[in-house]
Amino acid sequence: NSNGLGGGHIVGWLPIVKETQKDKHKPGFINFKNAVWHKAFYVLLELIIKYTKMGFWLEGADQVMQLLF
Repeated sequence: NSNGLGGGHIVGWLPIVKETQKDKHKPGFINFKNAVWHKAFYVLLELIIKYTKMGFWLEGADQVMQLLF
């Protein structure tokens, strides 16, 4: 990212579905991976949606309060 206005960091978590050689390129497994990723992303959004309007204050390791939104 950048410094100054508009700078910041994005931290996220999404699962990586392991695939075997036998599952590779099979439409059923590809659809399964897609469903897992989208469900996990939806859960992540549900956790942060309440902070989208007003933000969230948090104290960093440098003891400086930061407003995340």
